[in-house]
Amino acid sequence: MASVFLDANACVISDVQMPGTSGLDLPVLLARAGRRVPVIFVTAHDTPETRDRAQSAGAVAYFRKPVDDQALLDAVAWAVSGQKTA
Repeated sequence: MASVFLDANACVISDVQMPGTSGLDLPVLLARAGRRVPVIFVTAHDTPETRDRAQSAGAVAYFRKPVDDQALLDAVAWAVSGQKTA
């Protein structure tokens, strides 16, 4: 049975550094595939440039590792609630 992925009530949590591509490219890749899913980034390599790129890529949240569990859960809840940034 094929699985159906719904964009509603979903989000992606991605590391900034991934094999083969930058996690920062993920929102563009998702958009090209017709997916409108909020993306939350985590990284152990926090720099002002990385934060700027994450924001420009449309990140709904950005965390430095180690990530506070409750803060991440709050960000996921906010992302899937459909709230939009100003």
